[in-house]
Amino acid sequence: MGFQAFAFSSAAAINLPDSLEQIGDQAFYGGHLIQVAFGPNLQTIGDLAFTEFGPLQNVDFSRATALESIGDSAFAYNTINNAIVLPPNLKIIKNAAFVGNKIPALTLNDGLQTIGDSAFGYNKIQNGLAVPDSVTAIGKYAFVYNSISNLTLGTGLQTIGQEAFEANIILNALNIPASVTAIGAKAFNANLIPEVAIAGTPTIDQEAFSNNRITVLHAATAVPTTPDALNQNADAYTDSAHVSLRDLFSVAISGVSQDQIVVSNIQGTGVAFNTATKSFTMPAGTEQFSFNWSLKAADGTTYTGLYKVHLNDPVIHAHDINLFTGQVWKPELNFGGAVKKNGTEIIEIPLSDLTWTVTDQNGAVIASKDRDGVVTGSVPSDQVTWYTVTYAYGAESGSAKIFYNQRLAASYSVTGTQTATATGQPITVDLTAFSLSLGDGFNAGALQLSDLNFFDASGNQIAADALTKTGVYRVELSKAAWARIAELTNDAGESAANYNFTGTSTAQLIIGRTATGQLNNSGFTYDGTTLASQAPKLVLNVTLSDGSQQAIDLTSTDISLVEADSPDVGTYRYLLNGSGLTRIQAILGDEVTIDQTDINTHPGVITITPATATATVNGTQFVYDGKTTASQASGLQLTLTVGSGTTVVDLSSTDIVVGSDSVNVGDYQYQLSQSGVAKVEQALNANYQLPSDLLGSLTGTITIAPAQGTAELRDDSFIYDGQTKASQAQGLTGDVT
Repeated sequence: MGFQAFAFSSAAAINLPDSLEQIGDQAFYGGHLIQVAFGPNLQTIGDLAFTEFGPLQNVDFSRATALESIGDSAFAYNTINNAIVLPPNLKIIKNAAFVGNKIPALTLNDGLQTIGDSAFGYNKIQNGLAVPDSVTAIGKYAFVYNSISNLTLGTGLQTIGQEAFEANIILNALNIPASVTAIGAKAFNANLIPEVAIAGTPTIDQEAFSNNRITVLHAATAVPTTPDALNQNADAYTDSAHVSLRDLFSVAISGVSQDQIVVSNIQGTGVAFNTATKSFTMPAGTEQFSFNWSLKAADGTTYTGLYKVHLNDPVIHAHDINLFTGQVWKPELNFGGAVKKNGTEIIEIPLSDLTWTVTDQNGAVIASKDRDGVVTGSVPSDQVTWYTVTYAYGAESGSAKIFYNQRLAASYSVTGTQTATATGQPITVDLTAFSLSLGDGFNAGALQLSDLNFFDASGNQIAADALTKTGVYRVELSKAAWARIAELTNDAGESAANYNFTGTSTAQLIIGRTATGQLNNSGFTYDGTTLASQAPKLVLNVTLSDGSQQAIDLTSTDISLVEADSPDVGTYRYLLNGSGLTRIQAILGDEVTIDQTDINTHPGVITITPATATATVNGTQFVYDGKTTASQASGLQLTLTVGSGTTVVDLSSTDIVVGSDSVNVGDYQYQLSQSGVAKVEQALNANYQLPSDLLGSLTGTITIAPAQGTAELRDDSFIYDGQTKASQAQGLTGDVT
């Protein structure tokens, strides 16, 4: 399916054939599909293929077992709201592939290798996410602003991009595998992570772990760029005998540990910090206190936060949390555990045994779970506000706040492709070929030339009036564009200057040549084993827009047959398939745009012609009987030789023509009659043919042999006359049979 095949279509539904192998760039761009399901032979989905800006709600990959690649912004900015299970052979998810949807759950497949920038950013992915061991790279903003609560990273992961998991609600202890070599800035910023353990020696960019609940930070072998983990917000439930820094922290990063933590701003009557023992002291009966901390390495402050220490031994541990608007609250987010004592035994109480109630600022109940486990209501997440959650177990209870903060962040996406032909002069940039989409109700309006920067394959910026050379140029927003965006106001009256825009550009400018082509006709003689798709000398004769031509040999993997493949005689049409297009593209270069649709408008033809058969006729003879003509001879046969086998055709009197037919003794020549020729042709396998003049020239011999006769002399007598000798007897006769 080619470029923009159904772009801007009003169709709400489509049935994609199982034979479909490739969906081209922008195939359904700007359309109105509501749902789409993919078949078992689909291999690639192109850039912006299903970017509809709203209508698309359901995507089904359950049968797409051959799918290997999903293109840039392929499903961007729709309203997809079904759980996504990626197919087993998918290897690459490109930039912004699913950005800006409402996907609630995601299962990544084993075998996946690359997750591009912003691939799943700004969705509603909840619960757990397991990154398979096969994944080596997670791009920047890949999962930004979701509600992922449990994250497991695979052992093959190498790079984690900037803000890849920022603004989720990750609750579990995070283990960074030894394979990781780089962690981007703010990669895990703004979560609820309590512990981080880094096994390898990755570089860590600034604030990779800021705004969490981290009190265990093991990164002794890492290479961080300070600051690393600012603004932590932690709670501890303990007693006055266990309030040293080593009780409250376990830290190793940048050559420093918890022992170098500096304590400040202690809140709690009579609570003090002993710098010698690295422990807190307090009056008897103190129920809780708080303090700020900071840890400074040789290259600067690396780790800061606020710690609340609870000493009143509550049965239920609950702590305040901060969420962003749009994130989904779950009861486990504020829950820090619950215990009860049975003598000296401490028994943990699971969250499932507790009831809970969420109230708004006016005390009205908006969500709850009763003793029977029935959940009523839900916590709204669309406004800046706060709620109180109260957990209860019998007569015991514990409360905490849920703070919803404005998500002062929005997505952006630059999309579009312009293809221009190189002429030696600077090309004219077509601004209508590119578009800029901003999230959170901002409208950038029409693009201006000053909004765009162009970069060649080596990363060099090329001025718009110097775009002359063939190549693929990356298109990015300029500083002038961001300055213009900062002056915008959204639908709610908010200034864009207060927003952090994250996203990607998939836009590109292609200066090069276009190519079309003609598939040649080919054929071969039937041999019983060679399939039509294995025909020799298949060629695509390419014609480029500059007038040059090139003949490219094709292989069986480059083509797809219209008819079913077979070794039998016949005519078979063939088309250039996705694999062939990829190989042709590699030969011609990325600067050449190939019109696959035009090429396949006129399929090539493969003809399997019949193999040559041979034929012989036998001769026969019979004894003259005075009645049977030569044409009535029996035992006449024609033997066909087809390949290594033979076929015998019995010939009757109607199948032959005898010259000077007669009953008399002699040799008679015979040939096939029209009826005989028809009989032989019917007996001949369709994959074979006889030379056109052979049947007419075949001649056999019919011999009528003389019959065997007998003779008998009759006795005779005469009266002696003294003169006539016996030899002179008269009237002697005989009988001949």
